[in-house]
Amino acid sequence: MADWIFIFVLHNLSIKDAIGNEFIAIVPKNDSRISNLISEHGALKYITNGFSDHFKRKVEPAVLIVNKKAPKRVLYNDALAAFRNIIAILNIAESWQQFLSGYQQPFIPNYSDYFDFYPISPSKDYKYFLTWSPALHGLDEPKDFRGQTSPEIATSMNAIRFNSELEKKLLVHWEERFVKGKEGEWFNTILFRSLEVAYHASALPLKNGSTIYDYGYCIALWVSAFEILAHPQIESSSYKLVMELLGKVDFNAKKLRNRYYSITLPGKKRIKLRVTLAQKLYFQMHRCRNDFIHGNPVNKRDLLPDKNENKYSLNLYAPLLYKVALKGFLGLFKGTNDLNLLAMSDYADVRRLEKGLLSALNKRRS
Repeated sequence: MADWIFIFVLHNLSIKDAIGNEFIAIVPKNDSRISNLISEHGALKYITNGFSDHFKRKVEPAVLIVNKKAPKRVLYNDALAAFRNIIAILNIAESWQQFLSGYQQPFIPNYSDYFDFYPISPSKDYKYFLTWSPALHGLDEPKDFRGQTSPEIATSMNAIRFNSELEKKLLVHWEERFVKGKEGEWFNTILFRSLEVAYHASALPLKNGSTIYDYGYCIALWVSAFEILAHPQIESSSYKLVMELLGKVDFNAKKLRNRYYSITLPGKKRIKLRVTLAQKLYFQMHRCRNDFIHGNPVNKRDLLPDKNENKYSLNLYAPLLYKVALKGFLGLFKGTNDLNLLAMSDYADVRRLEKGLLSALNKRRS
């Protein structure tokens, strides 16, 4: 009997190697933990072999699985989504930091749409397909299944990064909350709530045909994710608390570590502050969010660092800044000497992250 349960298909994601731990994983269909299960049940064959893009090119989607020995709470949607969100957000940040720093690497998903759960999944006995959404509940015969990827997503084999220092730390907290059941702790509550909002924020800005408002509303969701992460519980969150959180991370590069930059606080007194580059970029995101959400006059320059048309959008820097915020939240990377203690892969990751943030000081590549 199989030791793992087939849960969801991730129809936009194709991978070669499994990602996960002893309780939960995202795997290719040929993974030994489910390959026998697929061969035994026709429904699973249909859903793993039945996907193509809109031009009939075959696609092999990834599968979310859960260990039968895992606590029942791991099967709840919030636990499944929390695990997926960790993998998604860190890979999205990795993708954009590689782009902004000029690295040419295998394709890493850059939007959360790649990690969406397909709304059709097998029944518990693997005999039928269930469709479950706020708009539709359905039951269908597997033999009629014809799955398609989302047309706005490129279909290719995705290179997924796993086992970074930050990822390991996040998965420790995932186990605390969803395996050990420490659900009432404020730290873990805001961590996974923030990650869930960040997942929404990192979706393709496409709902209205990629208008500036699509991009602005994504920025607004990113700001919400930051403010949740910085929430002190006993009082309201604010941009000042987020900037304090970003200030906890001591970068290696002087242009990131030192307060070389200035911002002007809102209000009648127009107070100027010296801040780091990460803090300045977040302050501009917060200002952008206010303009879009409050109905103030906006144009495309409001989405850019320093409103400079020669720079990349703040949307691209948001995942990198969020990664910095997670490091500050989890107590990682608190000094330049820590770089010497990192594994080579983590060291390279820090350098790409820093180079990506520093690109905000320069013109975008033509």
